Amino acid sequence: LQENKFRRIGGTKEIDTDVRIISACNVDLLQYIEEKKFRKDLYYRIAVFPIHIPPLRERKQDITDLADSFLQNVMIQHKRKYILTDGVKEAFYNYSWPGNIRELRNCVEFTALMTTDGVIDVDCLPKSMVPENAGPADESLPLGQRVKAFERQEILNAIKKYGNDTKGKKAAAKSLGIALSSLYAKLE
Repeated sequence: LQENKFRRIGGTKEIDTDVRIISACNVDLLQYIEEKKFRKDLYYRIAVFPIHIPPLRERKQDITDLADSFLQNVMIQHKRKYILTDGVKEAFYNYSWPGNIRELRNCVEFTALMTTDGVIDVDCLPKSMVPENAGPADESLPLGQRVKAFERQEILNAIKKYGNDTKGKKAAAKSLGIALSSLYAKLE
């Protein structure tokens, strides 16, 4: 790295290079150096221009813009219009995002699949994102809407458990006791 040269395995000739190495890490390498878990010389060879990008939980102001951007991609992919409600945006803002931006992107895509009317509301969110004090569905809602919310959450849980691919959807449909075609219809 330092000399911009390398030798192929088994080779004897040094080859000049003109490359930039860009690396990323989700741990504090300086701490790892102190703990003797990372080589100090390697760190100083790659740390020419370090950039610290804080995790999503430390830049909450970006969450809504990122979610809207991911939702635009989903709308293009599915050729369908979706809307994030204020309740979902608030839940996104209050969530800690341990999986960082990848988790946000996956969450937006998944909740878009879980809505039947294009409106992504709190009942489309995974249980892990909804505060425990949220309790059961709002009893002021008509029974039909509460049943729909319950059904949506059960489908969400099954797909989360078994996966969103074809094999996972087959297993989810079986666990829910419905035909695969019914599951697809409910996802539409």
